[in-house]
Amino acid sequence: MSDPLQSLRQCILDARHASERVRVAALLSELQLDAKAQAEISEQAIKLVERVRGQATPNLLEAFLAEYGLSTDEGIAMMCLAEALLRVPDSPTIDALIEDKIVPGRWGQHLNHSSSSLVNASTWALMLTGRLLSPTQAHGMVDTLRNAVKRLGEPAVRVIIAEAMKELGRQFVLGRDIEEALERS
Repeated sequence: MSDPLQSLRQCILDARHASERVRVAALLSELQLDAKAQAEISEQAIKLVERVRGQATPNLLEAFLAEYGLSTDEGIAMMCLAEALLRVPDSPTIDALIEDKIVPGRWGQHLNHSSSSLVNASTWALMLTGRLLSPTQAHGMVDTLRNAVKRLGEPAVRVIIAEAMKELGRQFVLGRDIEEALERS
């Protein structure tokens, strides 16, 4: 006779190593919702979406994410930058990463698209930063100015991005542990 605990452990192990697509398909096939339950779920989802959309004014982060969503190259670059900055240990690497992600962006395409003046100002700053950090913009006196701004501006950009990442974290992560999450929620 097999050990029931061992059998359960094997099921857990199998589920852990199965692909997400296979697990979701299996869970959906086990889900038995009647038409009434499906209608109630749809109705509740619609109400939640309408309530969120009906809020008077989006906060700054929502406005920023609306302009720079993951459907834009610039939004993807910013999310990559945000994620990578969590692991970068030193200022020179951070500066190189910022330059790598900000310079190629087409920030001007987003200028004055948002209803938020802070998002539009941020767009202008990203556009200016991209131009100042770009090596193709360097000629004579402009090169000197560019290098000075780069040396003086990169620490400020680092601080601004670090603060933005903290705010982003506060929006999506309620706490470091369950007690902190429960308190914040």
